[in-house]
Amino acid sequence: MSLVNVPQTEFLDPITKRPSRPWFMWLMSPNIYELNTQIPIPVTSGGTGTNQIPTNGQLLIGNGTNYTLNTLGFGAGISVTNGVGTISVANTGVLSFSASTTGLTPTTPTTGNVVLGGILNAPSGGTGYGVYAVGDTLYASATNALSKFAKPSATAFYTMASSGVPSWKTPAYGGFYDTTNQTAASGVATAITFNGTYVNDGVTIGSPTSRIVVGVAGLYNIQFSIQFSNNNASEDNVVVWIKFNGANVPNSSSWVTVPNKHGADDGHVLMALNIFLPFAANDYFELYWQNTDGHALIETIAVGTNYPASPGVILTVSDNIKA
Repeated sequence: MSLVNVPQTEFLDPITKRPSRPWFMWLMSPNIYELNTQIPIPVTSGGTGTNQIPTNGQLLIGNGTNYTLNTLGFGAGISVTNGVGTISVANTGVLSFSASTTGLTPTTPTTGNVVLGGILNAPSGGTGYGVYAVGDTLYASATNALSKFAKPSATAFYTMASSGVPSWKTPAYGGFYDTTNQTAASGVATAITFNGTYVNDGVTIGSPTSRIVVGVAGLYNIQFSIQFSNNNASEDNVVVWIKFNGANVPNSSSWVTVPNKHGADDGHVLMALNIFLPFAANDYFELYWQNTDGHALIETIAVGTNYPASPGVILTVSDNIKA
């Protein structure tokens, strides 16, 4: 369309009240030029470079030269809602979740926060277990794997074989004594018997009562003390050794000389020692003794005024907690 390029001053001069000089000159020679209102003002002139009317949600987005009217783009899990003068962006949900071999999975794969569930596996720094009983123990059962080792039902010791697999071992022990006097003929191997038990668990007096039966396999420490006496004027020698399941245990003998009687007092000596032996379940052992001259005997001393009885034999057997 045609537009008039009019002066930008007031038409009347404020003093003369007549047309001002710019207007007078223009009226003498009007300056008219063509202005096409369909051509947008370029960006370099402060315009937008477009004459399009934006629809709901459209924005001016630079394209490197001018502006382009366009709406916001969005990807998976995102939504954009265009309204009158408004743009709303929302999360539409978790489309996928990968925890690889961790054992974790999303329990809420919808909108909002992702809530993880499951149990973290050992290769990812977890245990692979989510429920424990009091006393349960974890141990490395394989490369990058843990196993749960349940607590025992009774008091037990934790042991581990060379394979690396742990186990619980119930402690076995026994404390025994004898309150009789035991004699032996000269040169005759004689089994030592027991008639009393202090404490025991897994180790018992068998039948005959010279047998001590070990019910739980293991390595056991056998300790004993034997009180020998001699009422003869000549000293006597005695030897004590161990039989295992009826056979002599090599290198298990111990000797002692029992002093002779002095005046009214019998000669006395106490033999004490210990030895380690391995046992399978229900193996048994016995203590055997023998004297040289037939004078020495195993004596129990009765209760005194200020002291308790002194058993002729005291024996303790305890598991060394070896599997």
